[in-house]
Amino acid sequence: MSVSLVDRSAPSHVFNDYLATRLTRAGTISPDDRKVHVTQTVSTIFQFRAIDWGMENCELHVALPPVDRPTTLALYRLNTTVPIDISTLSFNVRPPRAAKLANIVPGKDGLDWHRKLSCAMDDVLVFELGCSEDEPSGSCDMEWWQAHKETVPG
Repeated sequence: MSVSLVDRSAPSHVFNDYLATRLTRAGTISPDDRKVHVTQTVSTIFQFRAIDWGMENCELHVALPPVDRPTTLALYRLNTTVPIDISTLSFNVRPPRAAKLANIVPGKDGLDWHRKLSCAMDDVLVFELGCSEDEPSGSCDMEWWQAHKETVPG
């Protein structure tokens, strides 16, 4: 999994989170803790590779702890089948949105949202989490660090 940020107000800006990655014989290893940030202009790109042979089904799960003020976030599937190079990823070069999966609303009770998707071994699945168009301007600002071994950010 890789996580990176893009900013529509600075469309050519590449976030430097990838600098902490390292190359091994097995591939690129990213840090375990990943920053997720969503504002009116910043969104977070999530990239996964399906690795279970013969399963044919994947599940995207978003779980968040309670928040003081509910915020409407939009979750999109991006139109790509190849891995994104996060060392060059910016708003200008991110894949286009293929479909809006849902508006999700973390609130006082937290959030436990999931969606099943079809996938085959080695499929690359890429998603974007951003503020919903329905969210009033300036009211959307969520940030957390997602720990690798935790299912809910803290």
